[in-house]
Amino acid sequence: MRYVRLLSLLVSVLICLSRPLPHSSQSKLFTLDFPALASVVLLSLILMRSTADSSLFNMLVTGLNVVLIIFVLCAGFPYTNTDNYSPFTPFGTHGIFTGGWVLLLWACSP
Repeated sequence: MRYVRLLSLLVSVLICLSRPLPHSSQSKLFTLDFPALASVVLLSLILMRSTADSSLFNMLVTGLNVVLIIFVLCAGFPYTNTDNYSPFTPFGTHGIFTGGWVLLLWACSP
């Protein structure tokens, strides 16, 4: 019951914030995205319920992501063009290690 009151308060505050101000030139900059609000509320309810439920939900969503990535890779495999791989490393291993060092130094620079 406590969560329902908190959730209804949150929704009412968001609805009040989404209404444009009467005499403001920036009144059309903020609109309420209802699918995003619904997903945030749903995920909040799952997290408020228990750690086990949120862990199960996290595993299911991660599994779904892995299945979708594998599906996209398998569906796109027949459309690959092997001619694009002919100069795969035009500068050889020296170019690979040079690029790696450049990225490492760029990432570690202040």
